[in-house]
Amino acid sequence: LGTQLIANGGNAPDGTDEGIAKLGGFDGGKEEQVGKGPGRGAEVYDTNRGGSAGYGGRGFSNGQGTLGQTYGDPALSQLLGGSGGGGGRDDPGGAGGGAIELIAHGNGMLTLSSGSKISVNGGDTASASQGGGGGSGGSIRLVGGSITNYGQLEAKGGGLGSGLADWDGAGGRIAFDSNGTIQTGSYSLDGHSTGIKSYYPHLDGTLALRGDSGKRNLSYSSGTLTIDTTVGYWSHSSGDHGDGVIQSHDDNGTAYRTSTFTFDAIDLSGTLNMVLQGDNSLILKTQSNGNITIGTDLNANGGDSSYVAARTPDNYDPHGAVGKLGGKRFSNNNFTDNQDGYGLGGGNFPGRGPGKGNFRVDGNQENDGYRWRGGGAGYGSAGQFASGAYGQPYGSPTLTHLHGGSSGGSGH
Repeated sequence: LGTQLIANGGNAPDGTDEGIAKLGGFDGGKEEQVGKGPGRGAEVYDTNRGGSAGYGGRGFSNGQGTLGQTYGDPALSQLLGGSGGGGGRDDPGGAGGGAIELIAHGNGMLTLSSGSKISVNGGDTASASQGGGGGSGGSIRLVGGSITNYGQLEAKGGGLGSGLADWDGAGGRIAFDSNGTIQTGSYSLDGHSTGIKSYYPHLDGTLALRGDSGKRNLSYSSGTLTIDTTVGYWSHSSGDHGDGVIQSHDDNGTAYRTSTFTFDAIDLSGTLNMVLQGDNSLILKTQSNGNITIGTDLNANGGDSSYVAARTPDNYDPHGAVGKLGGKRFSNNNFTDNQDGYGLGGGNFPGRGPGKGNFRVDGNQENDGYRWRGGGAGYGSAGQFASGAYGQPYGSPTLTHLHGGSSGGSGH
């Protein structure tokens, strides 16, 4: 591919007409109406603004359980486009991005040349004043004997950056499928999580790699090795990649999942840069008496939460920090499932996980009867200010069940 394939969702052109989608995307909602599509954004939920659409991540629809939701799957087994943002008081919502798939048959090579682009971004609203929500990004699926991307792939939510929507659409989905090498190259799945009023980084879209390039040994001393436990893949900057096995478990009512990657031998050393990401606990193992040698850092620390104005991957503003590889993230009771960490960093919100910390349990007492500081989470032992169901130990010293840590409760 040496040209550009553009299937962005349309922007709402004025205060009357909604954004129009193409190539499988869904239209935005008219004024004071919900958007279209399975991840449609809410209509005027806060008396003024339309909610944003979901797809690879959630849009913002104020916790309404049927709106702004994720749908489909990261591997894009169904080629669905993005959904439309909800209509605001004065302006309609943006449309969802389209859906594009390129398949090079058999051993055929799929190459995106320098300067090429595939874009399925969500659409924007017409005005920032009481406007509609952004549409979600669409989907891009690339299949071939080998895949090399020297161009640019985009499945971003509508309204980002200098856009108009107060509530930006979620990112879409991008999937690569090959039993040869995969060079993902440059791509963007930015969504609601990068917006001004965001809950970073929960609402970006998804990237998935499928297939197995045939590496029996996980042995690298340079480059970058990424392991994703949510989707269940590993990939190296050389183009090598493979799949893991995701399994569900239950520890006396506490559900969790693991992502397991099995090799003949594992040797990670030298200047190798390790990127560990995803929600599920990670298991790296060998078979047939294979050795494991680790000479580099494996970092799965839970994120910090800090009250700052910046919005970067390591700064969560007053919003809850993020766990990974089984570690629990902050939770917010305003969301119906109370599980995915779309939480404000201050307020009456406990942590998440079996050892979750309680909220506002220490320090000066305010007029509402609660105190300044949140309680610590428990795991191997009780967290600070543990009481009742909060901050308690769980699991076993022998790690019969591979739980991650729990998150602390919020402060004032």
